[in-house]
Amino acid sequence: MQIFRTKFKKDILAEFILPFRPSNRVIILCKGMPGMPRFPDVLKFWARKGFWVFFPRYRGTWESGGEFLRESPEKDILDVIDELPKGFTDLWSGKRYKLPSADCEIYLLGGSFGGPAAILCSRDPRVRKAVAFAPVIDWKAPSDEPMGKLGAFLPKGFGNSYRFSKKNWRRLSENKFYSPISLIPSLRSSPAGGELPKGEGWEPRGSASPPARARTIKTGKEGCPVFALPRNRLRGTGGDGVVGVDGSKLLIFHAKDDRSVPYSYTKRFAAKTGAKLITLQTGGHFGFSKSIEPRIYEHIRNFFRQKKG
Repeated sequence: MQIFRTKFKKDILAEFILPFRPSNRVIILCKGMPGMPRFPDVLKFWARKGFWVFFPRYRGTWESGGEFLRESPEKDILDVIDELPKGFTDLWSGKRYKLPSADCEIYLLGGSFGGPAAILCSRDPRVRKAVAFAPVIDWKAPSDEPMGKLGAFLPKGFGNSYRFSKKNWRRLSENKFYSPISLIPSLRSSPAGGELPKGEGWEPRGSASPPARARTIKTGKEGCPVFALPRNRLRGTGGDGVVGVDGSKLLIFHAKDDRSVPYSYTKRFAAKTGAKLITLQTGGHFGFSKSIEPRIYEHIRNFFRQKKG
């Protein structure tokens, strides 16, 4: 099975693979960070299960253009969803591909850093279901990988693979955007911050290009950010002040012994949103590659088959 490459919105490089059999089902992989974007086994596994599979790189990371964290990363996933009905071109052969219909079933798998992308994008009605693996709920939460240290390490350990400003890293560390906990006012964020040490981090050179079609951020009644998307994609505020979250669309896997992203935050988030949480006693920290393990796949398959609501 061949893995192809394409671009969406000029900047977003994505790998994609065709389904083993004709299908109108799509999976978009939302990767964790940091790490090499190399998961051929995951793409081929889900293609054999009958899915078109897309694996985009966030803007400003790896092969994609732009600046990382200039906008909230879930917007890159939404941009891919916007572009899918228009078709896409294999960059090597120039061959044009198009999904069988404009209303394909779209599923998201997001791991660790990509977990918030899956959670936040699940509010879009075009997304049928989303699965998050050890998702970050609160960027201020205690961790063996504190945000300040991680932000300083990235340019040293990964060079220009992650191209972000200190200002935007600080905003992420303070839950100013890309933060599931911001959807639930009744959940109190950890007081521990992730300040990037002075003089560390990647800084953009020259004048920055304007962001791609920005989506306005408004403030809801509870003081939480609500993305104003075109065509009224986001639903209103649910019970307990949960902004736009439909728990029946969310499945979360997390291990109790995860030292990178604390399980307790995920447990509270799932309880507030009504998301289905599958707790592993052990397993440490993991990402969406966990989805191809037989027992995990069975849970996901059954979840995908369930009707929403």
